[in-house]
Amino acid sequence: VNMGTCSSKFVTYVSQTRKAEGSYILEAGEKEESRQDWKEVSEEVKKIATYVKVSKEMLEDLSFVRSEINNDLIKGLTESIEDSLLNGGGLASINGLLSAGMGLPAFTGAGFTGANAIPNANLSDLLRVAKAQVEGVNYTPTHVVLNPVDVAKLQLTKDSTGNYTYPIYLPEGGQMVISDMVVISSSYIQADKYILGDFSKVNVKMREGLGLSVGLDKDDFTRNMITILAEARLVQYVKDNQKEAFVTGTISTDI
Repeated sequence: VNMGTCSSKFVTYVSQTRKAEGSYILEAGEKEESRQDWKEVSEEVKKIATYVKVSKEMLEDLSFVRSEINNDLIKGLTESIEDSLLNGGGLASINGLLSAGMGLPAFTGAGFTGANAIPNANLSDLLRVAKAQVEGVNYTPTHVVLNPVDVAKLQLTKDSTGNYTYPIYLPEGGQMVISDMVVISSSYIQADKYILGDFSKVNVKMREGLGLSVGLDKDDFTRNMITILAEARLVQYVKDNQKEAFVTGTISTDI
């Protein structure tokens, strides 16, 4: 996605509500003014945080504390951020790409809705048709995000003779690609759901990167405990005029 930073509680950007349109003119003819409209939009930066507790005796073992921070705090926070980037999580959370507040388009199947338009349609067919929906409004999808179960189903699909319809083995370090889109496997998207599109149109702005602080919380003092807190502040948005660069949907329904 398009990563960046911000320095205030709100990120304000300009979104185009009507695209500029050019017109041909005769030589020496009068040029027409482009009829494009704009609106100013503000998105609130939200905080995400978690903490672990360690004893004062544990603090004497620096390598152990570092392990706790890396394995529990940092891993837990980054996983929670990935979850919220996809799904949101209520009023206190950022808008996730799949949350209603983001308002990304659903699958329409336009041009492929006749009876048996695609015989024996499967997940590969669905992703190709969804890509056509995005291309139809002049965007080029770069990635598709699927649950690991659906990635496995995609790879294990066979034809009537038992041959795989998609290569199951990929070069070491290679990326799984379908119809020129990189397939991202994520456990943070529900099975049977998908999102594809041009992810350069997703904007994630960090007010505060991942930070750590140490202190006493509640009865830490009497229990000889120390609280280590990790937190970050960020916001995610897709401009209104670029939301058509995405398609979201339910695999079984859309097939």
